[in-house]
Amino acid sequence: MAKKFSFTIIAIWFALCLYSYFYITAPGIELSQRLIPPGSLYFLGTNHLGQSLLVIMVYSLPVSLWISLMTAFFCVILGIILGSLGGLKSGIFKEVINRIMDIFISFPPLVLPLVIYMFIGARIEGIILALTLSHWVPFAKLIQNQMEVLKYQPFAVASKALGSTEWRVWLIHLLPQCITPMILQISLSVPSFILSETALSFLGLGLERESIGTLLSDGRLYLFDAPYLVIFPSLLLLLIVVAWNTLGESFHRS
Repeated sequence: MAKKFSFTIIAIWFALCLYSYFYITAPGIELSQRLIPPGSLYFLGTNHLGQSLLVIMVYSLPVSLWISLMTAFFCVILGIILGSLGGLKSGIFKEVINRIMDIFISFPPLVLPLVIYMFIGARIEGIILALTLSHWVPFAKLIQNQMEVLKYQPFAVASKALGSTEWRVWLIHLLPQCITPMILQISLSVPSFILSETALSFLGLGLERESIGTLLSDGRLYLFDAPYLVIFPSLLLLLIVVAWNTLGESFHRS
């Protein structure tokens, strides 16, 4: 039941993101309609600029989707490369990779994004780079642990004894065994990507385009006059994160 719920929410999220990207443009400013509470005219009310909160929430969804997917992609690529090298190699080479991972994992999640923002600014490439550098280590450690176990399995040893190169053994026999754990890691990490992007936008370090973080940041200024400006975006964020967490837990139990 929980798995079906998660799939449904995530499917709706993807559908709304696609619809928003192709069909919804940023609503215009109507100061005469500002801060209208939820009702029949505006289902979720309007913000301080007179924009429909429902429309602007749907308009903000593609940002978190694109950043989450691209961050997951680069984390997987970086994790596969460094994790495989750390798991298959030994000696000083492995120690160097382990120390690199220790250095990156020692930083608090928002420190690297803040540093990168100072040099790159509020660009989508900078946000993806910052989130990738903050979250790639668990992916690499997962692959490294898998490689350290799999390289001694009979099928890998037999393939190498029959003349297969180390590259072929890795590509044909070892890497496919890591697909399922990697899917689990992605499903558990996407909520962190979404929350990190939201936090950056909330702090004013995100994109100029509307996102859930900017909606929360703007809404907090009217928390007592129009609390719905914070409540509805927060519920949307909660629903997406819970759906991904539930999906990850379902994969983990199965």
